[in-house]
Parts: sequence; structure tokens; C-alpha cells
Amino acid sequence: MPQPFVLLTLGLLVGCGSSGASHAGSGGDGGGSTHDGGHGGEVDGARDARTAADGRTGPGDASPTGDGGGVDSGSGALGGLFRHGINMGDPNPNFTDNDDGLLSAQAGADSNRLKLPEYFLAQWGATVRTAAAASYFTNGMSNLYCFIIGPTQAHSTAPAGSSNTALEQYIPANLYEPIWNSDGTVNPNNYWAAYVSLVVTTYKPWVHNWEVWNEPDWVSDSSLPATWATQPPTAADLPRFNGSVFDYIRMLRITSAVAKKIDPTAQIATGGLGYPTFLAAILRYTDNPTDGSVTSDYPSKGGAYFDVMNFHYYPVFAPGNSDQGVAGFLSLKSQFAAALSAAGIPGKTWNATETGAPRFAVGGAPGGDDYAKNYVMKVMLEGQLNGMVGIDWFDLSDSAAPDASTSSFDYMGLYLDIASLAATTDAVRNDTGWAYTTLGKVLKGARVDTAGTAALALPATVGGGEFVTAAGKKAYALWAIASSGESATASYDLAAPNGVTAYAWDYAKTAAVQSLPATAGKVTLALTSSVQIFVAP
Repeated sequence: MPQPFVLLTLGLLVGCGSSGASHAGSGGDGGGSTHDGGHGGEVDGARDARTAADGRTGPGDASPTGDGGGVDSGSGALGGLFRHGINMGDPNPNFTDNDDGLLSAQAGADSNRLKLPEYFLAQWGATVRTAAAASYFTNGMSNLYCFIIGPTQAHSTAPAGSSNTALEQYIPANLYEPIWNSDGTVNPNNYWAAYVSLVVTTYKPWVHNWEVWNEPDWVSDSSLPATWATQPPTAADLPRFNGSVFDYIRMLRITSAVAKKIDPTAQIATGGLGYPTFLAAILRYTDNPTDGSVTSDYPSKGGAYFDVMNFHYYPVFAPGNSDQGVAGFLSLKSQFAAALSAAGIPGKTWNATETGAPRFAVGGAPGGDDYAKNYVMKVMLEGQLNGMVGIDWFDLSDSAAPDASTSSFDYMGLYLDIASLAATTDAVRNDTGWAYTTLGKVLKGARVDTAGTAALALPATVGGGEFVTAAGKKAYALWAIASSGESATASYDLAAPNGVTAYAWDYAKTAAVQSLPATAGKVTLALTSSVQIFVAP
């Protein structure tokens, strides 16, 4: 799986996933969880200073109580709420965080993924992004995730004179200093603990989900992950982390202890993992730096120190259509679940802070308008149907003009490249963006009806499930499954005695709906590879 890129351009406290390279083909199934996008994590100082100064938000209440991306445990037979997230990489340097958040919300996102490196906070001040965080709630987002990464040079094990990108690839120094002083305060000599304390204290009004690092298991040698089934991943194995799995467990332990003392509602997430064998190593070892064994000082294995099993997946690392891409996503989730089950660890929450699909087929990878707009809807729907709490799309905007790049990752946006636009009103949504907007308009705040989905008894040629909308109406998101291409068709008889209203994938663009009456208590649906949503009165 390739590594997501963390693009934290300054007005954007949201970084996208990683800084490039690859978790390619992780998990042994088709697809991967990281990308080789080559986008760095450098912060645009000019934009940061300007947006920090203006701190603009949109109209409305900035209180973090929005209903959009919230997640709860659900009620009765219904599943919980689902966050339709976004990575806001490749932003326009002239746009504020509020502008980016507004564009994200207009394209269907109700949550997002932030990035707050220590080096960034040290340069601009800990509160530099508080107005931005508040603005996301103003724009209808909630249940934000934030990945923490990037020690300052003084607090890093990186070579002297390292760039910000390099600082995001080396673990902090002093990880094994005591976490606490004798009076119960955080020990400032444990640099990671002090950083976690600062960022959680400052941003807890808006952020409760803390993702530790970004793709710590990224590798340049795809043969290495197989060895982790029996051996601990070493610093030499992990060029975007440069620490061992024991160090990563230590960071999880520190983050959990400090964040939950400050905010008892805090949830600790793994940093967009791509390899089930890396998770298995986390679950197998402690943070004992000698050998990961259990001792009185290192009493628990890594599974005790995180709440959210968070992963990354990109389908472009394997051939196939959108259905096969979604199958690969779910296969990787199943492999992670198997590792948890083998370790006897139940009860983890599931999230993916990066996935995406390109509008063009470049570099021999799959792609296309239909591929991308079908994948974005299907992966979100199947993620929710399979018990996940959220997925963050990569990313907000394309980062290259058509035919200008040979990287799939430059064409995964919801908008055409916004980098040089003068105003947000100039942004042009592509088909992927319109599909995501439709999903947000029709199913924001919806819950899975598990029993209803089972009762549909969908044949192998039909994908999807039953939901209950925020307004309490039954909704059926369905599509025809193709063995290849994006032009499958199927027929399905839906039990809906009062008929349904059909919303095509581009409803948000066309505003067109179709009323389908019932015959003998059923509606015969003509399905295609594109998702349609059918809502009962």
C-alpha cells in the first residue's frame, strides 16, 4: 500500500495522507494502502501566517456539535452514524481553511482529517489552527480525525538540518523518558508526551480522534512485511518511521495515557496501516525496547494502547473495476480483523483515513470517470455496511491538469485542480465530486439497517444494502456488480408496497428524481454499475 501523502499546506490543517511512496499491494490482496504521490508535507508559511491572522469562519454556530460526521454506537437494530471524510491536500494558497472546508462540505464531506505536526505548532503557535477547526464545524463537519507526527528538529532523531518532510519520517527522541513527573504532570523531557499534551489540550474542543503517525509501516521493499509474521519490524525496515515496532507501540502507549488523561473521550487510532503483519507485530509485542517482552515496566502488548484500527487502501495497485477495488478494500479489512482475532482482541473501532480512485487510467493503473465515481460511492456504502465508522477520501482536488501527470494520485480529487483559482466559486466539481455530493445529500446521517439488509437477500449480481435516513425513511443503495468494466446491468424486485423515489448517482448535479410505483407490492429495479438510491415514502 502506498503511503498517503500528508499535505499540510498551511491553510490546511488537514493533511492528506502520506508523503509519498508505497504500501503498494499490502496485505497480499489486490490494491494497496499508500501512494507514491511524491507530495511533501512542507508547510506553506506565507499561507499559514495569513490564514492564522484572518481566522475566518463561515456563518453559523462553530460549536462542535454538528450532526454530520458524528459516530455513535447506534440504537436498536440500526448501525451507528458514518463519517464521510476528506483529505484536503493540494490546496489553493489563496484559500483559507474555511474555504477548503466549504468546498469539502459542498462536495459531500461531513468530516475531515487534520494534520498538526509539532514543528508546525512550534513555528506558528499551538492555537494557530483553532479557528480553522471551529470553521469545519461551521461548515457542517464533525467527528474530525487528526494525525500527529513531525517532531521539531530539537526533539527528533532525524539528522541535523532535516526538512519538514524528513522530520515526518523519524521518530521523536527521548521516547523512553518517564511519561509523568512525580506530581502527575507530563514530563517535558519526554518530547512526544509533551507534544501530545499540548495538541490534545489545545484542540480537544473539536478533535477527539488521534491518529499516531502516518503509515509507519510504509516500505520500499515489498518483501519485508512477510517477515513480520514472526520477526519484529525494525527501524531499518521502516524508512518513513525510522523506529522499530517497539518504538511505535511506545508512541501508542504515550499517546493513549496522555490524551485520555486530558480528554477521557479521546480515541487513539493506528496511523493508516497497510500491512496486517505489522498489526500482528503490534499485538504480539510490548514497548520493551530490548525485545518487546512483557515485564513489570512494560506490562501490556500494543493492542492495549489503541481504540481505532485505522488503515489506508488504494485500489490502483491491482487491476480490476470499481467492484474489485471495493472487494480489495474489504479484503484488507478482513485480514486486519483476522490479526485482531488471532490475538484475542475484540472491540476495536474501524476507520480508514485514506482511500481514493483516479478519473484517468495512467501508468498502467485502473481508472476512469465511471471507475472513480462508482468507487467513491461503493466504498463508502460498503464501509458503513461492514461496520466502519468512517472513511476519508483522498483528496479534495486534482493536483494536475489532464494528461499532465503519470501519477494516479494526481487525479483522485472531487474537483478539477483548484490550485490557481481566484475564488471558491470557480471550483469545478468532477463526476467523482458529484457522486460524493449525492451520497452526502441523500444519506448524510443515515444508519445501516442490518436486519433489513439481510432480508433483501441480494443475489451475487447486486451490491448494496438498506439504510434508515436521518428523516427516518427506508433507503436502499443498490447497484449491479460487474466482473469487469463499469457497464453491468441487473434486475431486482424490491419489496416496497408504496413505491420508491429513485436518486441516480448525479442527483446532486441534475436534481432529477424518478418516482417508481409498486406492482403487487414490489418495484422492479433496473440496476447498473452506478449506484442508485431508492427512498421509500
